[in-house]
Amino acid sequence: KGCALALAQAGCTVYITGRTKEESEFNPGTLAQAADEVAAAASQSGNGGSCKHIFCDHTDDDSTESVFQQIASEHGGRLDVLVNNAYDVSNFPKEGKFWWEREYMAHWDTATNV
Repeated sequence: KGCALALAQAGCTVYITGRTKEESEFNPGTLAQAADEVAAAASQSGNGGSCKHIFCDHTDDDSTESVFQQIASEHGGRLDVLVNNAYDVSNFPKEGKFWWEREYMAHWDTATNV
């Protein structure tokens, strides 16, 4: 989120993607809330930046492709910067722990094979 905040405050149009639509104990905050926070920071800076959010499951290639198609159609095919921080922990066993408190190496490929 830090990159999105900095870019939006500098005047960039920022798209953020994710799949969290509802908060939970293990998913504090939603994609829409993050977008609102970034948009508010952009507005306060006065540099003309903005933030849009797109729900996307990056483990699904078609979903990821649709993100790029939407951005291309809204910006004439132009994308200046891509910051990738996609990971998947949805299939991890429910252990009553935050994902970062779980056995790390056992889930590395699952988390980063996005």
